[in-house]
Amino acid sequence: MVYSCMDTWPVVESFFKEYTLVKRQVDSFNTFVSHKIQTIIDEAGPINNGPWTLNFSNFSISKPMHTETNGQIKDIYPHESRLRNITYASNMYFDILVKREEKSENFKNIYLGKLPIMIGSKYCNLQEPKNECPHDPGGYFIVTGSEKVVIAQEKMNNNQV
Repeated sequence: MVYSCMDTWPVVESFFKEYTLVKRQVDSFNTFVSHKIQTIIDEAGPINNGPWTLNFSNFSISKPMHTETNGQIKDIYPHESRLRNITYASNMYFDILVKREEKSENFKNIYLGKLPIMIGSKYCNLQEPKNECPHDPGGYFIVTGSEKVVIAQEKMNNNQV
């Protein structure tokens, strides 16, 4: 039986519909945010500084948002981030248990900083695309209005395992 080049294109097209070129990066980012950040915090353990001990737990993030100069907080989309030179990011929150000698106090949902959000991840606001190209595969970040890509690199490591 002889196969032509034309027989393989439907197979290739169906493969790339299922597994886009950036699927690995998007899946990796989703796993990082949903599991790895809290794991890193747990492995680091509590912060001890003299009589004070801080213990971080219950990591969570908000949807990507931006605070305007007048104090108004609103959802932001990648298109607007590019136009306004804004970082497309979410707020990070933790619960913090503060212990001092015998006393302890628990603070819920304490803001700890911003986390840039990968376009196309499950944390991205593009679940309902707004002013975006429907063919954009994502897998990149927008930092101060510029698109930034994380490039995986392999490097030879001589005489080491």
